Amino acid sequence: MISALDKLAYRSTNSVTATGGGRLPPGGATGTTSYEVVQPNIVFDIASLVLYGAQATPIRLKILMDRLFSVLKHDEVLQILLSFGWSYEDYSRGYILQVTVSLLLLSQSKAPQ
Repeated sequence: MISALDKLAYRSTNSVTATGGGRLPPGGATGTTSYEVVQPNIVFDIASLVLYGAQATPIRLKILMDRLFSVLKHDEVLQILLSFGWSYEDYSRGYILQVTVSLLLLSQSKAPQ
């Protein structure tokens, strides 16, 4: 049986590529670095657990989703969010704004005519 986490492929490299002018990573020595290969369908599976039916996201899960979304194209992120009824603004805020019908009707009845 393959779970969603098993779909994440781990790759490792034998040396660390430094991007800051050839500096070594903290600790001074090169070592093995592992990173995850993230695919949109895997992020969709994880997002379904976090966003489906939710109106707010816990901060730690939001951090996880931010890290996953950071490696996807913006269009892919929007498609995933819209699949679960979230706009990009709602996701950035961390919760969905809702206007109830009763408040809308109340404000319309008090408006001068």
